[in-house]
Amino acid sequence: MHRIPAMVAALAFLGGPALAGELVKLKAAEPAGVERVAEPVTSGVPFPEGLVKDVSKLALVDAAGKPVPAAFTAINLWPKDKSVRWALVDTQASAPAGGAAGFAVVEGTTAAPAARLAVDDGAESIAVDTGVLKFTVRKNGFRLFESVESLHAVMATSKRMYTTLAVSHPEGLAMTVKGVRYTSAADAESKVIVEEQNPMRVSILATGKLAPADGKGSDRYDYEVRIHAYAGSPAVKVSATVIKKYGKTKDISHSFEDLSLGLKLAQPGAEPTYAIGGDGAPATGKLAAGKTAGVLAKSSTAWEFTGEAKAAGPGGDPKAKKPLSLGWADLSGPAGGAAAGVYRFWQVWPKGLEVTGDGTMNIGLYPKACGAPQPFFTGMARTHEALLVFHGKDAKPEELQKKFAAFQKPLFLSATPEWYCRTGVFGSLAPVGAKLPGEAAAAFDQFDKMLSGYFDRLMTSELDKWQKRGVTMDAYGWLAYGDTLHYAWDEEPAGSPWKIAWDSNYYDLPHLACEYFARTGERKYWEYQVDHDWHLMDVDVIHWDPGFPQGGASRRCPATNHVGFDPPEHREPVVNVAFDHHKSESLFELYYLTGNRRALEVAMHLLGHAFRSKDADYGGTRKPGHQILTLVAGYWCTGDGKYLERARKIIDAGIARQGQNGGGLNAKDAFTDGICMEAFGKYYQATGDEAVLKAVQGYCDWLMARKARWTNCTFALALVYAKTGDGKYLEEALKSLGASKTNHISKDMGHMYRNAPLATGLVDTEKP
Repeated sequence: MHRIPAMVAALAFLGGPALAGELVKLKAAEPAGVERVAEPVTSGVPFPEGLVKDVSKLALVDAAGKPVPAAFTAINLWPKDKSVRWALVDTQASAPAGGAAGFAVVEGTTAAPAARLAVDDGAESIAVDTGVLKFTVRKNGFRLFESVESLHAVMATSKRMYTTLAVSHPEGLAMTVKGVRYTSAADAESKVIVEEQNPMRVSILATGKLAPADGKGSDRYDYEVRIHAYAGSPAVKVSATVIKKYGKTKDISHSFEDLSLGLKLAQPGAEPTYAIGGDGAPATGKLAAGKTAGVLAKSSTAWEFTGEAKAAGPGGDPKAKKPLSLGWADLSGPAGGAAAGVYRFWQVWPKGLEVTGDGTMNIGLYPKACGAPQPFFTGMARTHEALLVFHGKDAKPEELQKKFAAFQKPLFLSATPEWYCRTGVFGSLAPVGAKLPGEAAAAFDQFDKMLSGYFDRLMTSELDKWQKRGVTMDAYGWLAYGDTLHYAWDEEPAGSPWKIAWDSNYYDLPHLACEYFARTGERKYWEYQVDHDWHLMDVDVIHWDPGFPQGGASRRCPATNHVGFDPPEHREPVVNVAFDHHKSESLFELYYLTGNRRALEVAMHLLGHAFRSKDADYGGTRKPGHQILTLVAGYWCTGDGKYLERARKIIDAGIARQGQNGGGLNAKDAFTDGICMEAFGKYYQATGDEAVLKAVQGYCDWLMARKARWTNCTFALALVYAKTGDGKYLEEALKSLGASKTNHISKDMGHMYRNAPLATGLVDTEKP
């Protein structure tokens, strides 16, 4: 890791500050072709060790140096000197369609938002006032909102007048299981807290178990709902997670018929107006009592308008057009209304939105109108996000459509690749294109082009049309999106969900995407990480099991039907508490980059399992490797040395094994050794423990003596080169770059290529 003790050193390799007191430049690039005006943005900014001691002394300015309202929150500290490692910046950014807005973090006083964000955390409810929107959230029997009021006018006396737009919905978050309706409103034990609060944003967390109104049902899913509100904004983001924390391990018969969020207008009037987003101009009209209008994504290749909106057209194929405008609905009465859109509406099909003439809105996260029940396995979870926009009576459908198109491609404040790499927060990375010495430049140039091509395949052809062993399908859908396809079993008939093996984000593929975002600054890698971590944190982790109630293990890879094994045991869920397919680093990274609390929560569960487990099984070296990697990541997140102590005990078992094998670990399965050596190397970088570096060098010597090469050993070889100066290790590292072949693309990318980028920073001649 490169430690930069002073601000001057931190700025020197970026060419010095352009503005007084500048620490780091940030850019908000607009990716959707839609103008952004004061769009709420939450982004993580890293800092090198020793640079920032106190975020209260940071400010955000625009490209001209003008202070911009913002709030900084330290979410991660360097363990040794407690300086800021990662800070979240909350702000509101404007950018032209297809353009970008420039910002900088400087030393200074933060500008206050124009509207004051007020939060009253009472005994029975939480009241939020954003300055243009007021809403109340009930604590007992959570129903999303008890009331929502929109700013109507500011009087000459400065008194603010509000109009009530929405009242409580009788259900809130609701699910139908075996014909029984379960709701958050019926949950008498719900807990609602203020999870985060700063001058720009507040996050409210509601947790509990969906409950039947009659008290007789037993299929009670856990839920987590986060409500994010922003200073001066009429928009609210809702993130809803359902988790199955009951049942039998091998139950394959459980399913549910419907999952939805509900809203209700306070003043719909006799004939409220509607607007529904399709793949062109929105469908609009009026709704008489008893009438409905909506939109439904039935598959990745079929969406349609429903009810009165059918007159606007027949729908279409979302995968063919990939429209950003699809999947939102507005319902307005005489005083104003509410609009809602679902993130990744068609990609995570089925989805539906429906508004009614009596003033209700149903946000169908799994709509009953799609017919077939959704199988859901013990210990599984799924998260969905919706944007709600409350407005007065003059809102225009085409302007609302722009907001929801923008929601599909949110703004993100990104630093330069040089900053991401050389702060040291991602380890020993160098930017793509950095001046590497000698043959290293050409070798990594070729390697980076190869990886870029593979990622492009995963984002296009492998996502849209996967063909394997006579099966053609895509990777969209309620449980599928955010995963990649692996194999088709001959043992199962066509159409069976147990025929398909999914990669389950093998070897933490999103972590590799994160490394490439850091090295290139290209948004496509950030989006890939976000989408795949969304799947990883919910579907690829065992959140609960009757034999493993604390959770925190990863599903095995590949996983038949997301949860199974290989034939003949493939037709049942498997609880895999070993670390052979454990994956956690990208979830910590997603939290640092975006502030996603759900990702952090799951990462900490994975860390807890890694810490509790006393297993140091070197029968397959990826097992101790993944366990150590999680423990080291946990140390960087928490600063707690107990995780390094636990990691060292596992390493000691490996060193003992090396002593018995002349430096080697597992000659039988040496293709996984690089994962273990990556873990040893990252532990060394965190501690400076020379005994562990010696173990890495001993392994590299053993590997070279046998003339064996694996690309996942590149980092270990480069680390030994960087510490010894012996060119033979660099020569071998470069030869290892192209040694491994790619058969199963996503598996092999995560397995063989995940640590090779870390070698770039070890040979970077421009590092400070």
